Parts: sequence; C-alpha cells; structure tokens
Amino acid sequence: MASSVERTELDLRHEMWRRGNLSYKLDSLQLKIKDQGQNAKETCVLSSRQIGKSYGALVEGIEFCIKNPRTIVRVVAPTLKQVMDIVEDNMMPICEDAPEGLVSRLGSRYRWQIGRSSLRLGAMERQYVDSNRGGNASLIILEEGGFVNSEDYRHGLESIFGPQLLRSSGRIKHITSPSEDEAHFIHTEIVPKCELNGSLFRYTVYDSPSINQDQIAQAIALCGGENSPAWRREYLAIIERNAEAVVIPKFNKDSHVTTYDMPTHCHWVIGWDFGGSQDFNAVVFIYY
Repeated sequence: MASSVERTELDLRHEMWRRGNLSYKLDSLQLKIKDQGQNAKETCVLSSRQIGKSYGALVEGIEFCIKNPRTIVRVVAPTLKQVMDIVEDNMMPICEDAPEGLVSRLGSRYRWQIGRSSLRLGAMERQYVDSNRGGNASLIILEEGGFVNSEDYRHGLESIFGPQLLRSSGRIKHITSPSEDEAHFIHTEIVPKCELNGSLFRYTVYDSPSINQDQIAQAIALCGGENSPAWRREYLAIIERNAEAVVIPKFNKDSHVTTYDMPTHCHWVIGWDFGGSQDFNAVVFIYY
C-alpha cells in the first residue's frame, strides 16, 4: 500500500499533468529546447545526437495538447518506422505517472488522444507524406528532417504541413542534426530564414547535462577524431560537407598540410587559375 507521502507526490504530479506542465521530466537542455522560440511561427533547432531531443519534443507535443483542447499536434519523422520508434521508446516513460484516461491510444497506430486533443504521427518521405493531408494542426514538430531527401522535405513542408497552419495560426518546429547534404533545403532555406527571425538555435553534445566526458571521448573516437566531418556534423551541429561526396574535400590543415621531401629529378607542370572576379586565384604544382 502506498504511503501518504507517495500518494501526495503522485497527486502533485497528476495536478501538473492536468495543467500541462511536465517540466519536471526534462533536464536543463531539454527545457531550453522546448521553451525557446515559443513565440515564433517557425523555429529551427540544429542539435547534437543523443541529447534527448526526441524525448523533449514529445513532451512538448503532449503539453501543447493538454493546454490547448480540441487541437491537433503532429510529430513527423523521415519514415513511419522512425516516428513509431520515437513514440514507442518515449511515450511509456513519459506517461508512467499520468492520470488514468488522460493519455490513450486510438484505433490507429498513428494517433493518440491527449486530453481533448489529438497527437498524430506521420512521415516526411514522399511515399508516406500525402497521408498527412487534412486537418488544421496547431503545432507541427518535424524530427530529423536532415535525413530526408531535400526535395521531399521541401514538398512536405510547402504542400502538406505548411497549409495546415493557415487557419490555426499555428507554428512549426524543425529539430534535426545537420544533413550530410550541404545544399539541403533545411540548410539553404530554413536556417537562414530562422536566423534572420531570431528563431535559430544550435546545441552541441557539450551542452547536454546528461552526457559525461567519457561518453564524449568515446563518440569522438567512433567518429574518427575531433576534425572528422561526422563528429562536427553529428555532435557539434555544424553544417559540414560530406567528404565522400566531393572530388576535392574541404581544406583541413591537420590532414592536408605536411612536410614533404621533393625528388631531386622530376618533370614539373605548373597550372594557374586566375579565378575571375568571384573566386580565389590558385596555383597548382605537379611533378612526375
């Protein structure tokens, strides 16, 4: 039998649930990600992997449902499997102390009833995205959009999700690690627009209070070092060119500058690109 102290604590948590205040479930960084940009119509969060952004985003969606009855909140990931994994992994620990009947799954695998509102799951990839049509959503959270084809993302945002916010005057939130595609729609369109509006936020693995230095060192090693594109992109949230997709990689002093003994006998070829008015001049020395 639960003690009076335990019942009092549970009653307090139930009251916080009914008010739509689940802040006690988040660490300081997750709280910051949830709360920043609340007044902006469009927010972009570029963030490190493994800092709990999916958990925090789901808490934000649940809170919104409770505080805003008779609304639709959408949580969208690249594929249906990914969005199901996000929700299945996080919904149970979030809702373990929720009042009975406040959170329930509807007949569809992709819909939850939260209070008097609806939390709906969806996918951004072109073969799935049209199933998200309809409804006037008030909050749309787009998860890991950097891992969706750039044109698919543009299509989903402009043709499917954007129009759902028209009548509700709702808001949209992009939460993702940077894409391997340097020219991705998020990088070229969403990031500059949100930066101009003061609604762009960037968080690295070092910002997370729940990841320690040993874990960070392990991540650096797995990525191939602190200068590797994977480390900079996945954990420092830097938009980084994929070196495997380019003929000439981005200059890296540590990798590309070295001491070299020239041979005493060789044939030299020198090439000079004047660059024109836009580019730098370049001189290339080649020998064989």
